[in-house]
Amino acid sequence: MTIRATEPADRDAVEAITRSVGLFEPEQVAEVLAMFDEHHASPAPTGRWWVLEQDRELVGVAYAEPERMTDRVWNLLYIAVRADQQGRGFGTELLRGVRRDLASNRRWMVETAAIEEFAPVRRWYEREGFVRVAELPDYYADGVGKTVLMQPLSGREGQA
Repeated sequence: MTIRATEPADRDAVEAITRSVGLFEPEQVAEVLAMFDEHHASPAPTGRWWVLEQDRELVGVAYAEPERMTDRVWNLLYIAVRADQQGRGFGTELLRGVRRDLASNRRWMVETAAIEEFAPVRRWYEREGFVRVAELPDYYADGVGKTVLMQPLSGREGQA
């Protein structure tokens, strides 16, 4: 199992992973791909993309970027594991690899839709040490709120 930075040639696999999850609308898949393309077209990207390879196949992908106007806070905007590979620990391995890569920063956060379909995702983040710090009702759309979870990275702080 290998975690590495993405390359432009990974685009098709990133798209396939994103589509396989089944939680994203077509416009959300397009947004993930736009972020990927922007990153790889930029001479100095601010965010970071990672993929997890197992037996030379890409099974997971993640993207994080620094939060503007903060002191070393990163936002994990996207993490996904191919649907046929879920439940095998790949997401946890990828999350922990990203955490190691960002360890010199102060903290990181994740945001998820506050809907029932995302309850398993929120529980997974909490098992991984993230603390729920905010609930914003009707954020993404009417009836679709946002849950914000945070976790220290540097080890010099207390809980989120």
